[in-house]
Amino acid sequence: MGEAKRRRDKQRRDREAGLPVPVREFAREPRQRPTPDDARSGRLSSYARWEIGTDVYGWMILLAYLEYAEDGNALPATLFAPRRPDESEEDFATRRRADQLLVETSAMAGTPRAQVAEVLSSWVPQSMVQGLVHRLGEWGAKLLDDSGATVAPAAWAAGARPLLGGLCPATHWDAGLDQLEVLASSRLVVTEPARQQLVEYPVAAVHAMAALVAWLYDQTEVVPDRAKAVLELAETAGKMGKFVF
Repeated sequence: MGEAKRRRDKQRRDREAGLPVPVREFAREPRQRPTPDDARSGRLSSYARWEIGTDVYGWMILLAYLEYAEDGNALPATLFAPRRPDESEEDFATRRRADQLLVETSAMAGTPRAQVAEVLSSWVPQSMVQGLVHRLGEWGAKLLDDSGATVAPAAWAAGARPLLGGLCPATHWDAGLDQLEVLASSRLVVTEPARQQLVEYPVAAVHAMAALVAWLYDQTEVVPDRAKAVLELAETAGKMGKFVF
């Protein structure tokens, strides 16, 4: 937490001084590879903390998405809709730019969008991303398995579009939208096409998977009691977070 605040303060001072502020999307890699052999009395090994952290950071990202959807701040369902048959390339580009401006003007500090960026840049090194995306997918698949519900991939991807658009950085929108389609079609299983996209566009992969899982929480046939499910998720994240923070 302290490191993140120091970085924000430095960025603020740099902006005030007119200096360029670099954007770091992922946390720094650990100096040493996590190992189960460095556990000490009263302290978990670095490998155990890495594994728990993967869960905790995934929960934090998912909770930010759920907060965004619950507060009614989710952008219109037509956001980032595919090009219509009667829409010219120029009109489509103009509409996409308008969508981008709408998101950018809604992105204020302290919003769920900023929370996700903070989690990724402060605590999630890029080497953790693949595991985090897989965990998110497993949680979403469990919701479907437990409920026995079936969702249509096209409707699923379309419903997740405004969530992804509201929280994912604009530079990753196109890759994220592509990944929504692939992951919805595979029922959140990271197939080879999805794995290739994950490697090439890791930020987009995190956002795409989180958006798809968050959308499931708003489907009563999948999650009958959303408030209870979100509370349980938040409580679990809080309990496990003490092992990594």
